[in-house]
Order: sequence, then C-alpha cells, then structure tokens
Amino acid sequence: QRRMILALVGTAVLSATLFAWDPSALYQRMALRVGLRHLLEALALGAAGLLLVRAASFRHGLGPRVLGITLAAATLQHLHVLALHLVAIPGISPVAYGAGTKLVDLLISVGMGMGMGIWLLEEERRNAALASREVEHLAYHDALTGLPNRRLLLDRLDQAIAQARRGEEKVVLMFLDLDRFKVINDSLGHAVGDEL
Repeated sequence: QRRMILALVGTAVLSATLFAWDPSALYQRMALRVGLRHLLEALALGAAGLLLVRAASFRHGLGPRVLGITLAAATLQHLHVLALHLVAIPGISPVAYGAGTKLVDLLISVGMGMGMGIWLLEEERRNAALASREVEHLAYHDALTGLPNRRLLLDRLDQAIAQARRGEEKVVLMFLDLDRFKVINDSLGHAVGDEL
C-alpha cells in the first residue's frame, strides 16, 4: 500500500513538473491532474471497500453493507470518469461531463453518510446490549468466580420452595463453608484468599 501511494504521488509530481514549463500544455496538464485525482480516489475507495467487506461486522449489519455498496459505486464512478479522460470520445468533453456527474457525487456522499451513521448506531446498540447483559450477569453472579451469588441463590430457592409446595414435595439445601477463612485473608492477603 505504501509503495502504491508513493508511486502515485511520484507520478503526480513528475507529470506536474513535465507540463509546468510548457504554457501550451495547459489542457493536458489539467486533464492529467483530473485523471490522476480520479485514479487515486478510485484506488482509495476500492481499497476501503475491500477492507470493509473483509471485516467481520460487514456480515452483521445494514450500515456496513450500505457503506460497502456506496464505496463500490464511488469506485466505479471514478473509474468511469478516468476512462473518459483516457479515451477521447468525439463530442464529449471530459471536463464538462465530469461537471455533469455532480448528482451522482451527491448520491454517493449521501449513501456514505447514511451507511456510516447506520453503522455507528448499530454498534452503539450492540455495545449497549452487551453492557446490559454484563450488568445483569454481575447482578446475579460473583465477579471473582462467575458462580451464582446469594441474590440468585435466594431467588432460585424461593422458586424451588414454591414449586415444592405446589407439588407437595420437599426441598433440600446443602450449605458448604470454610472455617477460619478470614484468617487466610488477614494473614496471607486477599489475593491468596481469592486464589484459594
């Protein structure tokens, strides 16, 4: 990618210096500059589109897809205008034709903006849902071990007792405790207590 960018910049600088000293080459200089601009934009947008398609989030949302389609359209549009600059078509001025594509440019810009906006909103919604699940998990599970905490135990115990009453059954609760665990925390530290 670096070599490609350096080659394009070098070509632009070389072409600008070649045409700079010849006043009669004004049209060629402008056509070359416009052509190089469209070539650079097509390459950049095409590379961005390929990277986007390879991203994992491309498969999981509307925003990346809209942006990917818009990047492809922009790449094709720039290649189309570049082709007009390279091939002389009788009766069509590339500069005038390029000015006539303003509506296409506007639609592509709107598509890119919408794609990025939708993508950001989808990411924000996904992150909020993930944070909500994490908060809910931490409310009912111990942060250190990931095991259910006292709050979840009491909730499940209430459900088990209610179910046992309806079915006229019994419930058994087994309690396990470590004697003198506070001594371990106080003497060896909380990190050792956590490990234990």
